[in-house]
Amino acid sequence: VNAGVTYVHAYQQNIVDGKQQQLPIIQTPPVTGTWAFTYTFKKQSIDVDVTGNYTSGMYLPIIENDTRPEQSPAY
Repeated sequence: VNAGVTYVHAYQQNIVDGKQQQLPIIQTPPVTGTWAFTYTFKKQSIDVDVTGNYTSGMYLPIIENDTRPEQSPAY
């Protein structure tokens, strides 16, 4: 079994009225992960690999009168 996780704290920094603001960067998921599982059938000399990935929700670009959510679901 192999697994990996990445955490990213990405933001855009703005100064408004002398105050610092941190705004999330759109289309940048804060957490992603991958995993892999391998099983070997020795008698038949066959390997079976199963892999997958995870992407957390991220902010999406929206426009005026947009009915879609501001953040995507995790998948």
